[in-house]
This record gives sequence, structure tokens and C-alpha cells, in this order.
Amino acid sequence: MNLFELFVLGIGLSFDTFAVFVSTGINARKIRFFQGMKIALVLAFFSL
Repeated sequence: MNLFELFVLGIGLSFDTFAVFVSTGINARKIRFFQGMKIALVLAFFSL
């Protein structure tokens, strides 16, 4: 993989994570800190 492909892959993963947080925010009006951290850790684990 060259640098451009890695950059595009990183942007794609960022958009995917953003979409999950937006959909979670629409469904749950009040998200607590630990719920947000749990979502972030799960997404970070699966993006590895």
C-alpha cells in the first residue's frame, strides 16, 4: 500500500465512525461519557 491508499482508507474509516456516532446521537438523546467511550473503543478495535 502506498501513502495515498492509506490516506483514503483512513478517511473512509473516519467517515464510518462519524456515521455511527451520528446515528447513535439520533437514537439516544443523552449519551453518557462511558457509553461514548465504549462505542469508540469497539470501533477502534474493529478498525484494526
